[in-house]
Amino acid sequence: MVSVSSFQKGVAATSLTPFLSELSTGTEMASYGNPQWEFLLAGGDINAYVVPSENDDTNLLGSLLRVELSPAASTSKDNNGAATTAADAAGFGMMLVSREARGKGVAKLLNKAIDDDGKQKSESPIRKLLPACSAMGQPVYSKLGFSSVGKVTGLSTEISKARNIRLVEEGTTKCVNVKTFGSMDKDATMIDSKIRNMLIEMDSKATGYDRTNRLSFMLRNNVKDVDGVKTIVAIATRTIPTAADDDDNDDKEIIGAAVIRREMRGGPFVVGPIIGSYKAALPLVKALAKAVPNDAGESKITVMVSDHHELVDDFTSSSFEKGFEYPAMSLDGKPIYEKGDGSYLGIIHLTLG
Repeated sequence: MVSVSSFQKGVAATSLTPFLSELSTGTEMASYGNPQWEFLLAGGDINAYVVPSENDDTNLLGSLLRVELSPAASTSKDNNGAATTAADAAGFGMMLVSREARGKGVAKLLNKAIDDDGKQKSESPIRKLLPACSAMGQPVYSKLGFSSVGKVTGLSTEISKARNIRLVEEGTTKCVNVKTFGSMDKDATMIDSKIRNMLIEMDSKATGYDRTNRLSFMLRNNVKDVDGVKTIVAIATRTIPTAADDDDNDDKEIIGAAVIRREMRGGPFVVGPIIGSYKAALPLVKALAKAVPNDAGESKITVMVSDHHELVDDFTSSSFEKGFEYPAMSLDGKPIYEKGDGSYLGIIHLTLG
């Protein structure tokens, strides 16, 4: 009888990726190969649920990824000014069913991964979230009670065009300053703990969740891992004048941060997360594009904007083309980042949020 096997966080990433790559063929995620699956599974925050073939356990009939999300230590405030925290949550994505198994109940089996929250009925329920849901998945999840609570828009352009984004200063406000950290070349520099901790703290406030494991994994930039994930971080600041004629004493306020990654040689560049003031988003993306290796050629650069139509318009006005528009969905009908501070602009990945 066909059953569901659970591969715990990160443990089976290397052995499982080739089978998931094969499963991707003929689905909406046909472009996913070993590097993309490795990025998802090796981060230490995901459980992979798979349905092996009845006669061949190396052939997968279906898959579903589950991301465990713990609340950040401190998040937003309620109407009375008291600090509030998010509930434990689980995000889901990459529900794939092979062509030969469609209509045979594989998706129904995979839904057990959604029902399983490992808690007693007396405990607070785990929130069930879909950071973004593809067109084929929407009817399936709607039947399970999920409802649309937002929208994620995919945008892309050539790296050369992103390097030449035109930035407009408003009024007499001094321009946004952006500094980048790390590299993607063969002598990739490490991103130090100060920058990593700053990004983790900003992400926690923006999303309401503690994603230390995922972000630490993304920022490790292991120089020995030749084909591994390479990342660059950008931090945006704005100058706050403290005296009319004394620029040296002006304060700098951090107003945004973003990460760009490349999961494989010759692959696209992906920006996410993007956090902070939406006015900083384009300067951040431009700085990141300029920081990638000069041999990138006409590689694509992509961003996935979460619930910000004005920012989508800014990107499309800057030579980015709009691709997919997927709804974010939740089982409780509340926004994915309901306990965040509203500064989460661009997501990491459709499954990771």
